[in-house]
Amino acid sequence: MSTKPNSQDPENLISKSAKGATFLFIGSIFTKLITFILNQILITFISPKIFGINSFLEFLINTVLFFSREGIRLSSQRINDSITHDEDEDVEYTEKDKYNHNKISHGSKIATLQSIINLSFIPIMIGFPMSLFIIYWQYNKISEFFSHMELFNLSLLVIWFTILVELLVEPFYNLNQFNLNYDKRTRFESLAITINCFVNFGIVFWFKDSPVDGIPILAFSIGKLSHSLVLLISYYMDFRSYKSITPTASKLSLSITKIHNNENYYIFDKEAINHFIKIFFQLCFKHLLTEGDKLVINQFCTIEEQGIYSLISNYGSLLARLIFAPVEESLRNFLTRLLLTNKSSKNLNLSIDILRKIILFYIYLSIIIIIFGPLNSGYLIQKIIGNNWSNHVSEIIPLYTLYLPLLAFNGILESVHQSTASGSEVVNYTWFMCYFSGVFVFTSWLGIYKFELSLLGLIGSNMINMILRIWYCNEFIQHFYKKNMVSRKILKFDLNLQKILSFGGVIWGLDLLLFGITRNLKELIGNVLLAGILVGFIIYKEQKLIFGMLKRKPLTE
Repeated sequence: MSTKPNSQDPENLISKSAKGATFLFIGSIFTKLITFILNQILITFISPKIFGINSFLEFLINTVLFFSREGIRLSSQRINDSITHDEDEDVEYTEKDKYNHNKISHGSKIATLQSIINLSFIPIMIGFPMSLFIIYWQYNKISEFFSHMELFNLSLLVIWFTILVELLVEPFYNLNQFNLNYDKRTRFESLAITINCFVNFGIVFWFKDSPVDGIPILAFSIGKLSHSLVLLISYYMDFRSYKSITPTASKLSLSITKIHNNENYYIFDKEAINHFIKIFFQLCFKHLLTEGDKLVINQFCTIEEQGIYSLISNYGSLLARLIFAPVEESLRNFLTRLLLTNKSSKNLNLSIDILRKIILFYIYLSIIIIIFGPLNSGYLIQKIIGNNWSNHVSEIIPLYTLYLPLLAFNGILESVHQSTASGSEVVNYTWFMCYFSGVFVFTSWLGIYKFELSLLGLIGSNMINMILRIWYCNEFIQHFYKKNMVSRKILKFDLNLQKILSFGGVIWGLDLLLFGITRNLKELIGNVLLAGILVGFIIYKEQKLIFGMLKRKPLTE
C-alpha cells in the first residue's frame, strides 16, 4: 500500500495559499512604498491635468486587458485532470502497474499544463483587435487638448504596444497561477513595477525644464512598456525550466487525459471554454461597475476633476491594493482548487472556517476605518500632497474611506462566488450585473447632475452599487452551503464581536468629543493613541482565535 502526495490536498492548498497571500502582501508593500515615494516627488512636477491624462491612458490599458484576459484567468484555474485526483487513494500496484500509472500521471500533468498554455492564447486573439478598436474609438472622442498635445500620438502608440506585450505574458502567468507559484510572481511583478516607477520618474525629472509639451505623458507610457517587457522576459526565462511543454498552442490527445485509446484531439479544454463563455458577459458588466466611475468621469468631468479623482482613488484604495487584493486572489484560487471536484463535508466546513476568519478580520479592520478614516483622512492627504492640488481632495477623501469597507467585503464575497458558481449561476449573476449597471448609471446621474454633488455623488453611487453586489453574493453563498447540506452560518454575532462593536462605539464617541475632525499633529497623535487602544482590545478579546491560528497558547483561558 502506498499513498501518493497530492497537490490538491487541503492542507497543502492552505499552506500554499497562505504563503501566496503573504508573498503578494510583502510584494505589494515593497512596490507601493517605491511607487508612493516617487509619486510624491512627481506630484511636484505635474499638474492635475497631466495626472488626468495619464489616468485616461491607464484606463485604456486596463479596459483592453480586463476584457481580453480576465475570463481566461478565472477559467484556466478550473482546468481539472482526473489522474491527479486518483493519486489520493491507497492503491496496490504491481511493478508494471506502478510504471504505467506514473507514466500516465506524468503525461496527464503535462497535458494539463499545456492546456493552460493553449487557453492563454485566447487573450492575445481577443486583445489585438480589441486594442485597435478601443484606441481608435477613444482617439476620435477625446478633446482637442489631447489630440494637439505634443508627443501624445507617440504616447498612444507606445500604450498600444504595451498592451500587446502584456498579453504575451498570459501563458506564463496562468501557468504559475495554476501551480500557485506566488513567490515567483511577486519577484517578477515587484521588479517590473520598480523599473516602471524609475523609468517614469527618470524621464520626467531629466526633462523637467524641457519646453516640449507632453513629456510626462510619454514618460508614463514608456514606464508602462518597460513594466510589460520586464514581466515578459522574467516569465519566459522561468518557463525555460519546464520540460515537454511548448510556449505555443498545440493539440492534445484525449487518450492522455481521459485514459482511453481513441484518436480525438483538442486544443482548448472544453469545460474551461464553456466556463469562459458563460463568465465573459458577467465580467463585462463587472468591469462596467468596477470601472464605472472612470467611465462616468471620463465622459462628464473635466480633465482636472479626472486627475483629482485618480489621485483620491490611488491613495484611498492603497489599503485595498495592499491587503484586500492578495487575500481575495489567494482565497479565489484556494476555493477553486478545493471545491472544484470534491465538495465533501470536510472541504466545505474547511472553506467556511477560513471564510469566517477572513470576514471577521475584515469586520475589525472596517471598524477601525469607519471610526478613524473620515476624521483623519483629510488632514493626512493635505500633508501628503501639499498645496499644489485642489482643496476638494480633502473634502472628498473622508467619504471615500467609508467606501473602502464595502469594497473589501464585495471583493471577498465575489471571490467565493467566482470559485463556486456553476454555469447557470454565472449566467444568473450576469443578469443581476446588468440590473446593477442600470442602478449605478441612474444613481450617478442623480448624484452628479440632479443634486450637483460632483465627485461626492459618484462615490455615493459606487457605495450603493457595492451594497447591492454584497447582498447578492451573500445570498448566493448562503444558498450554496445549504444546497450542499452544510447548515453552519458564515458569521455569528457572538459575545466577543458584540463587546468589540460596543467598545468601538465608545472609542468613536471619545474621539468626537475630544478631537473631532483632525486639524493638527496633536489631534492626529491623539487619534493614533485611541486607535492603539481599540486594536489592543480587539487582540485581547480574540486572542484565542489569533493564538490558535499561530498554534500557540493564549495569554488567558
